Amino acid sequence: MDLRLSLWIGYVIHAFIAVPMDLFLHRASKNKDTPKLRIFGVVNCFNMIWALVDYWAHTWFFGLHIQSLFLYNSYCLYKFYVCIVVYYYIRDIEDEEEEQAAARTLTEEELKDFEEGLAFKGELDVATKDLMEKVQYQRYKREDYEIRMDKLELDLENPLGKGMYGIVYRGSLKRGDGQDKPVAVKTFESGIMDANCFKALLYELKVMTYLGQHPNVISLVGAVTSEIKTRRLHMVIEFCPFGNVLENLRASRGLFVNTVINGEIQFDQGTGRLVNEEDGLSTIELIRWSQEIASGMEYLGDMKVVHGDLAARNLLLAEGKRIKIADFGLARQLYQYSVYVKRQNSPLPWRWLAIESLTDMNFSTKSDVWAYSVVLHELFTLGKAPYSVQQFTLEFVEKLREGMRLEQPDFCPDSVYKKMQECWVENPDERPSFHDLSLFFKLVLAKAEVEHTCLAKYVLIGIMESEKEVKINK
Repeated sequence: MDLRLSLWIGYVIHAFIAVPMDLFLHRASKNKDTPKLRIFGVVNCFNMIWALVDYWAHTWFFGLHIQSLFLYNSYCLYKFYVCIVVYYYIRDIEDEEEEQAAARTLTEEELKDFEEGLAFKGELDVATKDLMEKVQYQRYKREDYEIRMDKLELDLENPLGKGMYGIVYRGSLKRGDGQDKPVAVKTFESGIMDANCFKALLYELKVMTYLGQHPNVISLVGAVTSEIKTRRLHMVIEFCPFGNVLENLRASRGLFVNTVINGEIQFDQGTGRLVNEEDGLSTIELIRWSQEIASGMEYLGDMKVVHGDLAARNLLLAEGKRIKIADFGLARQLYQYSVYVKRQNSPLPWRWLAIESLTDMNFSTKSDVWAYSVVLHELFTLGKAPYSVQQFTLEFVEKLREGMRLEQPDFCPDSVYKKMQECWVENPDERPSFHDLSLFFKLVLAKAEVEHTCLAKYVLIGIMESEKEVKINK
């Protein structure tokens, strides 16, 4: 009798919990209070388990009753269904909140932080702080970089490219001397990115205003920030007429002159001919690009700027097909990666990420060195996708830990591939610096150009001698 009473007391406790929790659910649902909805889900699951244990204990000791079995299990299935509905309702609320966050305008405080910089308590040591750290406390150089929209003319019919958050157009900047300057204009419209991502973009813009000039880093011409409150921005950068490196590599596959023989750069009368830069590429050109990328990344590293997304698609070619590193903005990249981790619905450039970036979201100049070596693989395969047969899984990361690396490309000298392998060492501190990499490729390039020049002179002398013989025979 005592056991039966205990079980009935358990039923009563379940009922006393279930009824108030149903009222609690009603209020939480009406107010779209996700924390309270989660509390309901947890309490409801435990209460349901309690009721099931109580019922089956009653059945075990006092026998099975078919009618109560049907009714009680139906009730528990209903409660389980309620938990599922609450779970998806929470998901819908969170999606709605994200959409609202994406639609909101920047606050006056956020605008002030961009214009004047964050307030810093104490004395700011501008001389010793890293650029990416100190720039958040600096004001936006409006007098040097602000451009009025009526000074820009955009070719909206022929966009240069399209990314996740905006479109790049070719344009011209009207100047006071009457000479229009060709530029590229990156447009970012409201509704494409949420406010937090847009603030990261403004941070990237401010970094570029304090970065200075380097021949292998894209230069900021200016920006149109008059509508940033509604998350509309036009970023004006120098125009690079030859597009990005990846497209050039793939377009030159049928015209490439390979001078790598048995793992060494060698020249003969067949491979030593000069290549028309408008038509194709040669091994020397790839070496030169490798050195220019390393030089530009060395400058960014000296300025304590981490790229975060170094890949051939983010390298542009200016006049003379000189490398220009673009799309560096770790704040925006980190935001995108965090969104990927949270929602699993944004593209992650996993093929270029170092092990520590994939596992711990650690980004540094040394993780950029890893990505640089993957870019070298893109160069010497003429634009083939790295790890083309792999999928991004935990197994892929584990394979990297076990030593899996990209194979030596057919057009890559042995010495270059050896240097690439040094960049893929798992310990970031053991990877070479960009200064070392730039110096290495300077030496490789100098040696190759000397051999190429000597052969060119040899071929030219041979041609002149042949012309003399023809004249004598005539």
